[in-house]
Amino acid sequence: MLSVQGAAQNKKDSTQFRRNYIIDEVVVTGTRNETDVRHLPMTISVVGRQQIEKRYEPSLLPLLAEQVPGLFTTSRGIMGYGVSTGAAGGMSLRGVGGSPTAGLLVLIDGHPQYMGLMGHPIADAYQSMMTERVEVLRGPASVLYGSNAMGGVVNIVTRKQQEEGVNTNMQVGYGSYNTLQTEFANRVKKGRFSSIVTGSYNQTDGHRPDMEFEQYGGYAKLGYDINSFWKLWGDVNANYSWLYMENPVLAAPGHKLYAGADYSSGCWSVSTGLQYVKGLYTSVTKGREQQEDFVLWNLRGNYRVCRFASLFVKGENLLAQRYEINAGYSMPKATFMGGINLNF
Repeated sequence: MLSVQGAAQNKKDSTQFRRNYIIDEVVVTGTRNETDVRHLPMTISVVGRQQIEKRYEPSLLPLLAEQVPGLFTTSRGIMGYGVSTGAAGGMSLRGVGGSPTAGLLVLIDGHPQYMGLMGHPIADAYQSMMTERVEVLRGPASVLYGSNAMGGVVNIVTRKQQEEGVNTNMQVGYGSYNTLQTEFANRVKKGRFSSIVTGSYNQTDGHRPDMEFEQYGGYAKLGYDINSFWKLWGDVNANYSWLYMENPVLAAPGHKLYAGADYSSGCWSVSTGLQYVKGLYTSVTKGREQQEDFVLWNLRGNYRVCRFASLFVKGENLLAQRYEINAGYSMPKATFMGGINLNF
């Protein structure tokens, strides 16, 4: 494995103030707003960036299986994780899961990520380069996230450039059967503007003739701080996989059933949002820790399209679309959430 990393950073003079602030470990999963993990009643595991970097693993799933108690994931196959029932990307939490629609919900920055009509998790899209931390809520969370979260929730929080400047990372791996794995990430912060762009490319010739596989993935997020409280952001997430298998798995007189011959799948989504945040911190004055009041207001929209080609019968196509609009308003003693979801 070859790893190349570059960074550019501008340093500014620091000024000491009389009032100090504690930066706590903050999670979003389980509350819909940022909350100190010590103050939550549910069981939550957090896998941070330092743990992710130690593994040099392109995918998040093997790391989560090691770090999160009760989370089980199947191994990645030579043709990726896949999306169908019985594929390599199966996940279960506390015994709930395994089948793609069995109640384990995966989010990226709070947005549901699954393959349209059948609810398959898109395991190949969960890359380590784009991830700052992963929050795993173990146990039912259907009140906040719907019926897909009966077993729990996995929330992938994307990376952000904290200091002024540019930071770029790249990983390349090559192995047997002409197998190539590549990843890159670029993070930028210039004044009020911030961005992250990640991409991945995987390909292999397979361990037997006529069994080629290619996969492309990408994620981009742009943000702009209008002022100290208002933030505007938008992101794009895309994943495409292609598999070629010349001979059908089953061939009977007058009928041929193909299980992935010249099979492709893809999913892309576009999201945008506007957020108002005020006072989300814990302060310490004269040695006393005090939780400040906060107000959080969110408005976000999401559009997602997923496509299958030749899933079971050669030539068949399925198209799934999802529209999502959510709004929320949080205060110290009350939280109001509302939204609309449309699936086609």
